[in-house]
Amino acid sequence: TNLRAEERGLRELRQETTRTERQLDEITERWAGRLRALYKQGQYGVFRLLFSAESVTDMVRRMKYLKIITAQDRTLSDRYAVTVTDLGKKQTTLESRKAALEKSRSRIRATEAAIADEKWRQRILLARLREEKEGYLTSVRELETVSARLQELINQLSKRAKAAPKPSPSL
Repeated sequence: TNLRAEERGLRELRQETTRTERQLDEITERWAGRLRALYKQGQYGVFRLLFSAESVTDMVRRMKYLKIITAQDRTLSDRYAVTVTDLGKKQTTLESRKAALEKSRSRIRATEAAIADEKWRQRILLARLREEKEGYLTSVRELETVSARLQELINQLSKRAKAAPKPSPSL
């Protein structure tokens, strides 16, 4: 169950990493579009925009919009930096979790191999014990047979001894 939890966590982290990579791609595309727009404006594009205003009010309005655009650029830049940092952390965590998972799998394989070896040794021991048991049972049967023969001989000798005339005591 611990291995399954690790695998599930790794899958979830991979999904998060993929989402973060997609976010980074989106931000990069937006930056690319913004940089193209800045390039097309040329070196003095902002100044041309401001100084081409028809009135002071128009210039203030244009400055207000430039501030908004600059704030959006700053936000985009901050999001990019945060996303890159987040992605780096997730990738580092992902690699360490992969390594930990592989280590767990190796331990499990080693434990399974040790269990298989122990099972094999137990089977061999059980086979030897069964052979010894069979040998002991054979010995017991043989001893019982010999014991029965001996008992029979003792009984025959007892009968002969009783049936034989007793020598009289001589004086």
